[in-house]
Amino acid sequence: MPPYFSLGYHHSRYSFQDEKDVLEVDKGFTDHKIPLDVLHLDIDHTEDKKYFTFDLKKYPNLKQMFEILDDNGKKSRKVVAIVDPHIKKDENYFVYSEAMHK
Repeated sequence: MPPYFSLGYHHSRYSFQDEKDVLEVDKGFTDHKIPLDVLHLDIDHTEDKKYFTFDLKKYPNLKQMFEILDDNGKKSRKVVAIVDPHIKKDENYFVYSEAMHK
């Protein structure tokens, strides 16, 4: 069986600008009493479109953002960071360089 939360209400949007934007959307769902179990972050959460990274300029307080979304289990909102099946070709990107040099 899939995790229980995965059967709930999801919000997926390309172009969350930063953690402030994510938290404003979250607040909007709460304020309008719209059910929401999972927020999906598309590639715009990454550093320079490199999967397995977060842009820490846009998301400088990840742990705090996740804690706010969870709200000590009261809201229990989950976050899914989307990973598409491609890797950016960039020698300075650890995922690409390790894959190419093994």
